[in-house]
Amino acid sequence: MIVEDNKILIWDGSRKNIWIFDTSGKYINRIDKLGKGPGEYSSIYSFSYSSPNKIHIIDGFQQLIKTYNLSGEFLYEEKTEGYTSQFIEFQGKKCYFYYTFRNMRKKNYHLVLKDSMNKEIGFFEYKNPYLFPFPNMFVKCENSIFFTQPYNDTISFTSASLVDRTDF
Repeated sequence: MIVEDNKILIWDGSRKNIWIFDTSGKYINRIDKLGKGPGEYSSIYSFSYSSPNKIHIIDGFQQLIKTYNLSGEFLYEEKTEGYTSQFIEFQGKKCYFYYTFRNMRKKNYHLVLKDSMNKEIGFFEYKNPYLFPFPNMFVKCENSIFFTQPYNDTISFTSASLVDRTDF
């Protein structure tokens, strides 16, 4: 569940959709685009919200992030470099947590930061994936993003570090 911009977004895993309400509980809409056609997703591995009014659905099987507006209109999709489990858009930057396989026995976990032109401006290979995948690894508040896995470690990104830093 995400509560942001006077909206409540709830991921319904059994129906594979996202319910949208205002903070008084009034129904706004539902994102329900399960399928294999254009603008549809085959799964919801995770989701996030970014202002103004964009819902990002991580379609893990297709390695895509599909973005919709609150009316349910499909806006665009992005191919990811691996199997993305977490994505957040913050102050014009995009942050992904994903994994790839070097071989069938070893997964490689990565945290990547991209600018608004989709250029990589930060990269971190995550060495301690034992709790992966863990929900809500990204938490954002006013001017910061926190990437965390409980009992392991936390990386904090402030608005200044998102603008000025080129590594993690």
